[in-house]
Amino acid sequence: MRVLNTVSLKLVVTSLFVFILTIMFGSAIFLQLRNENLIFNGLGEKITSAQIETVQNNLFNFLKVPVQSNAAVEMAMREILTDDLEDLQEFESPLRRTLRRIFPYSPQLSLVAFGSTNGDYIGV
Repeated sequence: MRVLNTVSLKLVVTSLFVFILTIMFGSAIFLQLRNENLIFNGLGEKITSAQIETVQNNLFNFLKVPVQSNAAVEMAMREILTDDLEDLQEFESPLRRTLRRIFPYSPQLSLVAFGSTNGDYIGV
């Protein structure tokens, strides 16, 4: 009982107030850091999934566009070779039209080129 008589009420109330205030600030900081961590983890997952999708699309275009461009060239050749051609320049316009129709949004397809046994060469 002597200890309680020697400590003033003002000191006890102030100490209790500081203790509760410290607990409140500590828990607020803890909750804020935890929420920030959850937000950063969510953003990281979204960025990672976007990068994975970009790589997947680029890989698909890298693997599939050459096959499709060869099919487009074959279609154009079948269409054009029914007529007699004197020069491969006559072949360029229909081939260009075919490639633009089939691949309007494929930046991976930048050049299709082939030549003949006579040394003629065409590139689109």
